[in-house]
Formats: sequence, C-alpha cells, structure tokens
Amino acid sequence: MVAGLRNVHDDLAEVRAGLGRDAMPERLEAARATDTATGPSRALSILANVPGTFAGRRLGVLIGDGFDAALVGALRWRW
Repeated sequence: MVAGLRNVHDDLAEVRAGLGRDAMPERLEAARATDTATGPSRALSILANVPGTFAGRRLGVLIGDGFDAALVGALRWRW
C-alpha cells in the first residue's frame, strides 16, 4: 500500500515511519502505462471547475496525539 502512495507523491509514503517501517519501498508498478497523448481534461479538472462555495463538499481532517484543538475547531464550518 505504501509503495502505491509513492506513485502519487513521496511525501504520502512517509506514513511508513508511523507503521514501523524504516526503508522507503520501491514504487508500485503501474497496472498499465499512463496515456499522455490526449493531455489533461478540463472537464475533469477539479481546479478548473471550482464552485464559488464549499457547499455540498466535505473536508476530512486526520489528527493525532498533540493536535491543536483550537485549529481543528477553526476548521469547523456551520451552515
């Protein structure tokens, strides 16, 4: 699983330290090659299709020991 996270970004694979793994695993081999011939899709782009509000969306926050309760409280959004 951690090897697959490296395919997204190496920083995500740093969870390995919390899992007691010292060595960074090799990247997971892709099931098939990435098709780059068509380029990015504007229709599927999250950034190109940002709504004017956060309404209808959810935000997940992963917290651990020693988290700042005030900061997490500031993230709460009320209707």
